[in-house]
Amino acid sequence: MRTILFATTLFIIINSLTYSQEYGSKSQFKVNGVISFGATKSEIISTLGRPTREQNGYNEMDEIDVLIMWYRGCKLFIEEEKLVSFEFYDPTLYIQYGSYKFRVNDLISVFKPAFPISYNQRHMNLDNPDFPPTMVINLKDIANSTEEVPIDEFIYIEFSSSSLRITSISQRTY
Repeated sequence: MRTILFATTLFIIINSLTYSQEYGSKSQFKVNGVISFGATKSEIISTLGRPTREQNGYNEMDEIDVLIMWYRGCKLFIEEEKLVSFEFYDPTLYIQYGSYKFRVNDLISVFKPAFPISYNQRHMNLDNPDFPPTMVINLKDIANSTEEVPIDEFIYIEFSSSSLRITSISQRTY
């Protein structure tokens, strides 16, 4: 009986260490070190200038209208007058988390000091060339609340399997 209890406990500990979650605080991710999630359109324009174009869209999951602000190599998504998401494809703008800065075209290893578990669990997708290698950072907002943001909100990073350089950084919700 002790052997079964010991083996079960050991299995649970090893399994939890192997598949442990790593979270980034949503409130600490900032566009160009200044613009936080929840920033208004006017705050974004005063910081980054006018977008090259604006496009109206629709978020089917939340059934809400979205304004997409296009900047060079970047799209910012505004819902109910607040920044809710972004996509970066160019190193012109960057994402900052605390003292760490992440740009498209950086080596994927730039994430290792800030998010070692996510970095170690990145997916190379070598068996399917249609999907690029990825790394995921789960989000929660620990600045104002002890409640976690739903686990399906995260920072999604794609990178090249040959050069290991970041090709896109986006915030996604599923």
